[in-house]
Amino acid sequence: MRQSLRSALIVGLGRFGSSAAERLQEMGWQVVGVDLNPGVVEAMKDRLEHVMQLDASDEEALASVGVPDFDVCIVSRGESIENSLLLVLNLQHLEARKIVAKAGSEYHVRILKRLGIEHTVFPEHSAGAQLAEHLQAPHLAQWMEISEDRELAVIRVPKGRAGCTLDTWRATHRPSLQILARLSPEGRPLIIDRHIILNSGDILIVIGTHEDILALGG
Repeated sequence: MRQSLRSALIVGLGRFGSSAAERLQEMGWQVVGVDLNPGVVEAMKDRLEHVMQLDASDEEALASVGVPDFDVCIVSRGESIENSLLLVLNLQHLEARKIVAKAGSEYHVRILKRLGIEHTVFPEHSAGAQLAEHLQAPHLAQWMEISEDRELAVIRVPKGRAGCTLDTWRATHRPSLQILARLSPEGRPLIIDRHIILNSGDILIVIGTHEDILALGG
């Protein structure tokens, strides 16, 4: 099934797996979803173009889908460490090109990394951490870690800063913080001028340390 389109095999179609599968398909990927539960497979038939009932813990059954042909294989069943590791080992033995695995705990993450799985997903941990960050910094719309000490973030100007300028906003003066762009609340590019009045909801795209970005909420 190797084509110019990017392709993904999703093993396990629970909430996490089905969400990833549908979003990848929306973005133009060729997606094949497999699950052992026939009820889950039946429910996904109207949502995914390619879905099948399959026991991925059975290496021979898993081999039938052509594992090496996929750009990425996603193991989305992280509740049982033993089952997750068996699926990962089966995929590795079948020469999967890239494996992404969902983990259910930090301990699970460490084991997966020892197996050579560099890209692990810990949804519960990530969701909890992002909730905490949002409560601490509600101005923070999106952010991503670039390196160990640098983050790229999209922030909205807090109501308390409406009417001020970048020049009078002390948090923007940090030497390790750089403002890359300024947008209107609708996303229209605006001039970056330290003397122009800011409006509540204006968007700033910045790069800096974690502390720099959190400080912009005050």
